[in-house]
Amino acid sequence: MRILSFFIALFISLATAEGPVDPKRWIDFQWKSIPEQYRVAKPSANFPITTNDAQFLSQRYDPIKKNIYINKTYHQIGNQLSDCLGVEGEIGNWYHFATWASFSAGDIINGKKYEELSRIENAGSWLMGVSGLLLDKSEQQKLFSSVNSQIAIEMIPLGRAFIKEFCLADSKKDWQNFSSKMVNRSPEDKLLKAAFKFYAEAISENDRDKKIEKITLASTLQVYSEQMRVDPALDLMFDLASPLGVGRQMLKRHSTNMGNYIMRNNGSETAIKLSDDINAILTPPELQVIDDPKLKALYRLYGIIFTDCPDPFADTGGTDWSSLRQRKIFLSALFRGHIANPDLLGDPHPNFATANTGGRDLSSLQVSQIRQLIDDYQGLYEQELFE
Repeated sequence: MRILSFFIALFISLATAEGPVDPKRWIDFQWKSIPEQYRVAKPSANFPITTNDAQFLSQRYDPIKKNIYINKTYHQIGNQLSDCLGVEGEIGNWYHFATWASFSAGDIINGKKYEELSRIENAGSWLMGVSGLLLDKSEQQKLFSSVNSQIAIEMIPLGRAFIKEFCLADSKKDWQNFSSKMVNRSPEDKLLKAAFKFYAEAISENDRDKKIEKITLASTLQVYSEQMRVDPALDLMFDLASPLGVGRQMLKRHSTNMGNYIMRNNGSETAIKLSDDINAILTPPELQVIDDPKLKALYRLYGIIFTDCPDPFADTGGTDWSSLRQRKIFLSALFRGHIANPDLLGDPHPNFATANTGGRDLSSLQVSQIRQLIDDYQGLYEQELFE
């Protein structure tokens, strides 16, 4: 037993030490630490894992603090990618949308979502949990934390590697070299590879309309890939085992109706219920009418209007968030309608400043402090963070 403990401790120290991290060994260890029922397919182990990522994305790291690290890192990569694409501060990408999806997941991981429920809703959720009709609060938090971190373990190293290959002064911009490191086993793998191919093409595209359509196409294919990969795990959240199926669809509709997608920027906020049609008011001029044949075909496939932009995008709100097709429809419209929304580009945790790039260990903070920091935009706790 002592020998086993020694090797576990040795492996963890190797994964977080100031030195190269073996991506395959590190990823294998993380997947073994995830409850089997919540595991998704492993990502490519061909991209480097930074020492900070190895520490803060570890399954052994506090899930609330890990969520904050993921949010901050997505935001940082999103800004770097937009800068590389020549649309910084104007047009977002998958990483910006993922920032706020992860932020929303964090409200379940840190318990805030449950605090917002009424007593009746809490009692109903508790009763259905203990009755086995749906996952109880603890299991919901484990599920969301596991899925959130598995997405990050794939997308963060991938994003960093893309920026290194295509966006720096000395970048080689070698698509064959980059794409050869991506896995190509499943339909979602192929969609992810196509997404980054369109990002690469958008970098050198001089026509602004075509550039923004390619960025939107890339971002949409990336979210399709992500949603397809985690779909089996998300099914567990909505596997409402009501007797003989009685009320199953009603429960799914209720669960979907409780969900929100929130974006914030310097006090401004956009909040969208998952059950509402996507508002198209903020759709950028370049996406009012779609010319790119691939993006047009994608929208046609999922019933999204691709000619004159309407308001709102009809029939894009969900009734059953467990449905992959409904999620694709909602997210397709969301990406088109809000890719230029200033709130999308906001910093999710402004008081953490550069904590994620500086390697600051947040372990000294209590959960109550973390919750205060999540919603505080006045800088009241900066001294506590960085003293």
